[in-house]
Amino acid sequence: LYLWNQSGEKVAMEVADHLNQIDRRYVSTSLLCEVNYTAAKIARTKESYQLSTNYLQKALQLLGPDKWKTEHYDRTLEMSTILLELYVAYGNRAGVETVVNEVSNHARCLEDKLPVLVGKVLFLGGRMCRYADAITYATLVVQLCGKSVPRNPG
Repeated sequence: LYLWNQSGEKVAMEVADHLNQIDRRYVSTSLLCEVNYTAAKIARTKESYQLSTNYLQKALQLLGPDKWKTEHYDRTLEMSTILLELYVAYGNRAGVETVVNEVSNHARCLEDKLPVLVGKVLFLGGRMCRYADAITYATLVVQLCGKSVPRNPG
């Protein structure tokens, strides 16, 4: 923790690695979550998407099974959205589906769900080149927003 206090984000990944290995009785869960989240953001800026994903998954795990029902809701939503972006960045289809399903099932309102729903559209159409699936899914998202899409526009 001395390194964290002295150097902050410069050594966040190293601090996270060490703290993740020690007995949980010796470090607070909230601190460990924050250190992992910070390490995830730093790894992401360095385009180490898999490493960032690992830190982010650890941070989300530390928030516990009721993370969507507690004061951690906003942080959970924020981390889940970033996790989706990471999965999109390195083409992890199962990860994208997992995050979209979790956010869809637990987010409080449509506004909270939209970033991940749109992220899935971009993933399908951009990363996966599955244009028909992207259009179909985008149509569902638009309908969730209360709008209709004509069958044959034009």
